[in-house]
This record gives sequence, structure tokens and C-alpha cells, in this order.
Amino acid sequence: MSKEITKVEGTAVVPMNYAAKIEEFKAKNKEFDLDFVDLGTYLRINAKGQLEGKDNPEIKFDKLEAVLVSGKSRYNLWGEDGTPDEGELLFSAETEEEAKNELEELTANDEVRAELYDWKKVRKRYIITFVAADGNLYAIDMSQTSKYNFANYIKTLFNQYNLGMTDVVTEMSTEERKKDRNTWNVVTFKFVRKVAE
Repeated sequence: MSKEITKVEGTAVVPMNYAAKIEEFKAKNKEFDLDFVDLGTYLRINAKGQLEGKDNPEIKFDKLEAVLVSGKSRYNLWGEDGTPDEGELLFSAETEEEAKNELEELTANDEVRAELYDWKKVRKRYIITFVAADGNLYAIDMSQTSKYNFANYIKTLFNQYNLGMTDVVTEMSTEERKKDRNTWNVVTFKFVRKVAE
């Protein structure tokens, strides 16, 4: 990403070159392959339908305004609850082939993990990174329904306004969905305004 991103602080704007920040981060850690690292703090949807810090539950948003700066698909495997792996991201692979290789390596010499993890536990997720109004970078990996909402939002921005994701301030919140006896929350996206030129 080469264009300069604008992060939002109320009605003021502060220039932030996201691509440059990523390159600086890699340069400071050049001995390591860090393509898998997101600089953003990971968020998840908690039981109350809030966006909450995955590793820091004190971070909570009922909704937030942000400029979305990047997105990528990953095959993720998270540790099972009630095991030593609980809450751990065991791997995050770019392709299905890489994910299958990672799974094979993870379970090949570990009978316990071999019983716990198979291909059905691997989830293909779409991860977006964004700069919120508090000036911090966040990331969230989205369910298929949230990803569908995101895709529709992107299409609407382009078809109706000829705008891309980095051109606008977006309000992110959650919405409860129901089907039969099941309920769940998904991430929603709403156009707020264009970023300052």
C-alpha cells in the first residue's frame, strides 16, 4: 500500500503512512520473518456484543470510527479451550497447502494434539487492520458472515460513491443475528464521511 492513510481523532486528522510503518517495523527486526505479524491489537466480539481486546479485555468498544488500512485471508488454527494451547494461535497460513503442512507438523509427533486437531478445526478467516479514533492500530479476524457484510460495504462505497476503503471513515459495530435457536454477533460497517484531503 503506497498511499498515505489518514487516522481520525474527532474531527482532526493526523497523517499516518501505514506501509512505511510496516517497513520500519520489519527493518527493526530484519533477522526475523515477520510477514505473519499484525501491528494492530487483536479485537474479538465478546458475549455482550462489544468489540473487545483479545488479550486485554479492558479494551472495549460498543462501536468505533476507523480508517481501514489493510485486509488479508489466513487459515488459522487456535488452541482448544481447556488445553495447554488454549487461546494460542497455533498457526496462521496464507494458503490451504501451507495450512495442511503446518497441521501435519503440529500433530506428527504429538499424540495429544493429533487427537485434538484435524482439518475441520482450521478456519479460513479474513483479517482487517484499521486505525481507530484513539490513534491506535487494531485488527479483527472476521467470520464468514462478517466478511460478507464487509464485501457488501466495499461494493456500496465503490458503486455509489466511487470510493475505496482508505478514502473513508467507517463506523464499526456489531449486530445480533438469529436462526432457529441459535444467536450470534457479526461485525457491521457504516459509512461516516470521507477522510480529509
